[in-house]
Formats: sequence, structure tokens, C-alpha cells
Amino acid sequence: MRSRELAVVLMVCAVTLPAVYGDIGDEASFALLRATRFYRTVLSCRGGYLGEYSEDLDVWIGEGTEAPHKIWIQPPGTPSVGQTFLSAYSATGDLRYLEAARAVADSLIWGQLVSGGWEYTVDFLGEGVWRYRHEDVDDPSDRNQCTFDDEVSQSATSFLMAIDSLLDADPYADAARYALDFFMESQFPNGAWPQRYPLSDDYPDNYADYYTYNDQVINDCIDLMLEAYAIYGDARYLDSAERGGHFIIISQIDEPQAGWAQQYYWNLSPAWARDFEPPAVCSRVTRENIISLLELFLTTGNETYLEPIPAAIDWLNSSTIGDNLWARFYELGTNLPIYCDRERKLTYNLSELGEERREGYGWQGSYGTSGISMYQEVMSKGRDDYLAERNRELTPAQRLQRAAGLEDRVRDAIESLDDEGRWVEDGWIYSSTFNSKAGYLISYLDYSGYAPAKPTVPQFDEPRFTATDESITIEIGVRSAGPAGVGEVTMRLTPPTSTEVHTFVDDGTSGDRETGDGIYTLAYSIDPETSLPVYWGMVVAEDDKGEWNLTLLPLGLISRIASGLAVIASTIEEASGLGVDLSGLSGELSLLEGELGTTPDEDGLDEILERLEDLETRIRAQTVAELIEIAADLIESAKKMGIDTTRHEIFLGRAREEFDKGNYGPARQFTEYPLRLSEEISEPLLALCLILSAALFRRIPT
Repeated sequence: MRSRELAVVLMVCAVTLPAVYGDIGDEASFALLRATRFYRTVLSCRGGYLGEYSEDLDVWIGEGTEAPHKIWIQPPGTPSVGQTFLSAYSATGDLRYLEAARAVADSLIWGQLVSGGWEYTVDFLGEGVWRYRHEDVDDPSDRNQCTFDDEVSQSATSFLMAIDSLLDADPYADAARYALDFFMESQFPNGAWPQRYPLSDDYPDNYADYYTYNDQVINDCIDLMLEAYAIYGDARYLDSAERGGHFIIISQIDEPQAGWAQQYYWNLSPAWARDFEPPAVCSRVTRENIISLLELFLTTGNETYLEPIPAAIDWLNSSTIGDNLWARFYELGTNLPIYCDRERKLTYNLSELGEERREGYGWQGSYGTSGISMYQEVMSKGRDDYLAERNRELTPAQRLQRAAGLEDRVRDAIESLDDEGRWVEDGWIYSSTFNSKAGYLISYLDYSGYAPAKPTVPQFDEPRFTATDESITIEIGVRSAGPAGVGEVTMRLTPPTSTEVHTFVDDGTSGDRETGDGIYTLAYSIDPETSLPVYWGMVVAEDDKGEWNLTLLPLGLISRIASGLAVIASTIEEASGLGVDLSGLSGELSLLEGELGTTPDEDGLDEILERLEDLETRIRAQTVAELIEIAADLIESAKKMGIDTTRHEIFLGRAREEFDKGNYGPARQFTEYPLRLSEEISEPLLALCLILSAALFRRIPT
């Protein structure tokens, strides 16, 4: 569970904007801000996010059940949430959203592997386990494999390119270019991409090394390289995309089944992947390949990319199983729809599949429709007219018409947002829901013209504070803010008589609003060295004497401390569940949290951050040390019962070696196998006694 002990309140100050489109615009703007605040201040881990959270925040889900010290890269996770923040900034000009997007980018850079891409998750306690690029390791051979599956590495790279094109700052440009080099390195000479790279030790017998269309692997890679070419103008990226198009052409199956399979062996024959994914003609892949070929034609004008499409459409038209309905797989030769259960059990009837497979895979759908309609539209209009229409800016009337068409969805997004700024569905908070509902709000604000593309967070020279018995006033000298060019912004707080601090937020909404705990932007300044914004927040905290202190501090520093607290709390909770006693170090954490309540200055927070990082290291060290001892006791007990512990001892030895080097992450990984000894004992009660006796034995004084 994420720690909530940081007793600071950071106030928001923004500039008045005209309410051009009435109450729904005001409400949409405020709802978007509240939803973003909740994601940033409650769910964020060092700037990144997972996919699902239980309403009580006891369960965190990404690629399976995760801990709060991990983030998820697969959409709708971290990069997708980052794109939502960037869209919000583009529509509103509010730098709070840009700040949130930059935090996402920083988390992705932290989790970029030496090979250049990303795994499904980034583990902020995984240093020394995964070969993260920021660690500058010499041997990148271990735990360095990236995935293209489910748009993981593609979405992360696309987001970094987007923020780089906006800010043109070295950290983002370097990470994006490094990733693009990885995409070109991982591409086979024939233009295909595998599902994962570097290739496995089992190549070419591992399906993750096959030429892979499934889950749009090759299509997403082509799209990314076309996007990179559009942003950077580097001909190497266009060449990579075109080589991907070449592979689409050469891998097309012969007529009359002129579609494509989901994956191919090295000899270009359709291949098995997972046990329910047979070698077959796939309608879904065929649609995606038609679209990729059309995009390559639209970019290059090369009509070679159009040549495979008519035969593919003929096959799609001859293979429907209903009105605009296709099976996913068609048997090679017979063209009969086929379905596959676990253990490669083929059937011609969907109802004969087991429930788990029948419900857990997209066996049927309107797969061919969008590819066919796009081809017809491009052919009827011609390349130039099609591109001109696609790229044409909307007229003011068209924008207002689109805004009006969104009003029902916008109203639903506003009304379904709860008091904490969450969209909760059946007890769960979904990042996919956040992205979609925030997207409706953003599109409405953009189309309606409600939020001008100008900063709504003031830029200051020197802040001034005054306090009386009646109120606290914060005055900020402003260089530029909003359409009126306001010269000064004043925020007044009610008398500090309780821990509830109220502030008048003049941001186009009305009334005094209770802010609640969280991290919010007060203002920003420009770093003279990087020319990038530095975001600041007002810390308002009550000390042990009941007096209130105010300090202006960089939000990045505050965010790092908040994330550090969350990671440490998660580590302590996980260790406690394994029987490790960290009560002494937990007391240190409480002392640090108490010091934060005194509102230290920036130097003081730097010191606290250093102490937090040191505490995190010591907690990890003590946890692993105790787990090694528990594992050793389990091995000794198991030996007495006649259990072969040879492999367990090997793993324990590796754990001790890594521990002695200070590599606590790998050491923790190596303890998992010997700790599973209890599972190898047939009687559950005996297993429980074995664990308890081992744990008690090591705690009895000798």
C-alpha cells in the first residue's frame, strides 16, 4: 500500500480564463484537472503508472499483479497516460499537464534497457536484475531482452519522440534516438521484426524469434518508423519502414488465400506460436497489412505497395461468416474457419472450445472492414486528394460541431468522476478509462476553443509572502500569464485553524475549493541553463507546536521524496509478508516523515532524500540477508527429511555471491527457488511446520 503519511498540502494558483462556452466548459476543465491530480498524486510511481488499481488500492495490476514500485509499459499504461497528459497540454496550454508528461518521460528513460527497448514492466527495485541503461553496465547479456508484443517498446518510443519534438531537450532526444537505433538493429534483413529482441538462445526454434505480425508487431514497428521519419526527417527511418513493407509483400500467401499468417518460420512458412495460435490465414493480420501497405503508399507514392491488396481483399470478401464478420483463423488449403484450444486441439466450431479459451481470445470480429474501406477511399479519391483531406484543418464551424457531438460523453465523464477525482468501475480504477474519459474532456476543450493554448500557470520572478491573524497572502510577480497579461496573482488562505486548508483557485472555475493532500503546481520559472520550465509548489505544513510554515520548493524534489516513501513502504510491506522483521528501520522511516512535517528548506529536503535512498538500500539489504538465512534453514530441515536439495543449494550460493557484491536485487531473485522448498512437501500442514520451525530456529538465542 502506498504511504499516505506525508502531511503536506501544496496549493494551486492559476490565472483566470474566460468561460466562453458556459458551465460545461468550466466543469470539463476542472474535472480534467481533478482526475489528473489524482493520478499524479496517488497512483504515480516516479512518474509512471500501471493498468488497474482496486478501489482500496490494495491490488495493483499491470502484467499480472504488481507492487507499487513497478510501472507498466503496455498500453493503456505509462506511455498512454503520458500521451493523455501531452494532449491535455496541447489543448489547454496548462503547464501542469506538461509537467506530468515530463515525469512520464523520465520514468521511461529510467526503465530503458541497454538493448534499447522496454520490457512489459519497469521495476524501480530491479536495479541489478534488469539491465537498465541508466546503470551503465558492462555486460548487457542478462535480462536485457525487450518486447515488441502489445506495442510495448513502440508506445514508449513514440511517446519519447512526441515529448522530444515538443521540448527539444537532450534527455528525451537521446533516449528516443537510442530506441530507434534498437528498432533498426533488431529488424531482420528481409524487413521483418521478431516478437522479442535480442533473439533467444533457442533461435530459431522459439516462437518469440519468429517473424511476427500477431498483436500488430510488424505493423506497429512500421508505423513507428514512419512517425520517426516525419519528426526527424532521417532517411534511415523511412528505409526501415519500407523494408518492413517489403516483408509484407514477400510473406503474402498465394491465391486464392491471399492473406497473411500471424507468424512465420525463417523459411516464410506459417508457424505455430502459442498452443492456441495455429499456422493459418488470419483475417485480422490481413486487415492490418492492408492498412500498413496503404500508409507506405501514401508516404512514398510507390504503387508497388498497392499490388498485393486486391487479392487480399478478394480473399476477405470470400471468407465472411456473417455480415461484416470474419473468423480470425482460416485453415490452410480448405479455407474453413478454425479454432484452437490449449494443447493445439483444433476444431471447426467455436462452441466446442473450453470456456477459458472461448472467452479469452478474439476468435471472431469485423476484422476486414476497416482495411477494405480505407483501400476503397484511397483509390476513389487518389493519393493527393486523400492526403489533402486528411491533413486539412477543421473550420471553426466544424470544430464547434464536433464539440457539440461530444457533449453527452463529456457530461458522463464529469458526472462519473467521484469526489476524490477517480473514475471507478465495479470497484476498480482503470488507466484505460482514465485515458478515454480524459480524452473526451480534452477533445471538447480543444474543439470548443474553451482553453487557449497559452500558459495558465503563472511564471514568477520573486514570490512574496505576508501573514496576519486574518489570512496568509502569497503574491507572485508574473512575467506573462493568460490572454489578459495579468501582472500579479494573489492567493489568500483562510486562517490556519485546522489541517484543512482552503484556497481560492482562480482558474475559470468559481468558489473556494478544498484542495486536499497532494502535489500541485503553484508556478514555474525558467532554468537559465536548459531553458526548460522548473515547477514549484507551496508547501503548507503544521509543526508540532501548532504553527504553520510556508516554503516554496521545486516539485521535482518533492515528487522524488513522495515516490521514495511509497517504494520504501511497499518494500516493508512485502518483507513483512515474508516474515522479515523490519520494525527498527520502520521507525527510521517514521522519523523522516516527521521531519517533513516541519517544512524544511530545499537543502533540508535534499538531505532527507539522501537519507531516504540510504534507508531504502539498508531495508533491501536486511530483507535479503534474512531471506538467505530462512532459505538456509529450510534447506537443512529438508535434508533431514530426505529431500534432494542440490539445486536449492546452488541457488542459495548464487544469492550469497550477489549479496556479498551488494547486488540485492539479483540476490533476492536467487532466494525464490530455495524458499519454495515448502511447496515440494506433500502435506500442507507439514510444510507450514517446516517454515515456522525454520523461522523460529534462527530467532532463538544460542
